[in-house]
Amino acid sequence: MEIFIYRVIKMRRCKLLLIAILCFVLYGLFTDPSKSVNIIKGITMQQMNTLQEQEHILDNKLDLLSIAIGDTEEKVIEVLGEPNRKDMSKYGFQWYIYNEDYVKYLQVGIKKGMVVGLYTNSSAWQLENTFIIGLTQDKTPELFGTPLEYIKKGNTLYYLNNTEYIDTYFSGTYYITIFYDIYNENKVTAIKLIEKNIEENLLGFYGEASEVLGKSFERQIYDLANAVRAREGKPPFQWDDRASLVARGHSEDMKKHHFFNHENLQGEGPSQRMEKEGIPWRKTGENIAAGQTSAIFAHEAWMNSSGHRENILDDFARLGVGVHFGGDYEIYYTQKFYTPR
Repeated sequence: MEIFIYRVIKMRRCKLLLIAILCFVLYGLFTDPSKSVNIIKGITMQQMNTLQEQEHILDNKLDLLSIAIGDTEEKVIEVLGEPNRKDMSKYGFQWYIYNEDYVKYLQVGIKKGMVVGLYTNSSAWQLENTFIIGLTQDKTPELFGTPLEYIKKGNTLYYLNNTEYIDTYFSGTYYITIFYDIYNENKVTAIKLIEKNIEENLLGFYGEASEVLGKSFERQIYDLANAVRAREGKPPFQWDDRASLVARGHSEDMKKHHFFNHENLQGEGPSQRMEKEGIPWRKTGENIAAGQTSAIFAHEAWMNSSGHRENILDDFARLGVGVHFGGDYEIYYTQKFYTPR
């Protein structure tokens, strides 16, 4: 029996930035829209000064295995060893990827020999001996204060897409993004820290598009899927280069021909694209996303949409990922899941 499952998620750009989550399956369609707005606008110096006074400052220090924002690269290597891979980030720094043990998955951002970013879904995160991963959403304001509505960069306010599964805070020296799992009692599922100057020097949302950044996003999406599978006690996917070619081709096709769908303009669906590449499959599935500003945000959005989450946690054996920049939504992501025949 051959089974194919399709999932879709997108962030649509227009005068305002809207996020819509849709899920397509073989036997029907449901729509679960989650909307939020990004507004970019100029402000006066007087308004800027008033807004600065309203910023919440977190005096406590977050660290992971004694690694914190501002530490040296030498300390990172001493504590964690050499990374398994080095990826490009949208900010221009390198992510040091620690994925040897997916239960302890970690990304450490390094620029000019200093730690400027951290991301993990590992329970090792602590704040004064309090474990962050697993806290419920109602508890995080007790640690971090009031979530930000915007980030101020120069004379411009960038309003945040704080959905039901994302909150952003400011510590005084770095920005803290908390991701929640709406299917697990709104508990913290992951956390990302970005040093203040690094975040505020990124104008726009996406960074500079490049083949290197696209490949980095692809590998991170693969790792993030395996990290959450490990936490759920499931075996990791095997990376599949041929499936990745199919995924990358579909992302590029959507960008070039201005559509966003599992079915392309020739009427070909996910299973047909796999077959054209000569990939024999017993079971196959596909997730697509558009407009998410990085691999991390695409993954966390998929995990907070039931259909996409099912694909990531399903019993597929292999995964390929394809990312392409440009087009109506700035960036397109495709995950191709399958079990060989």
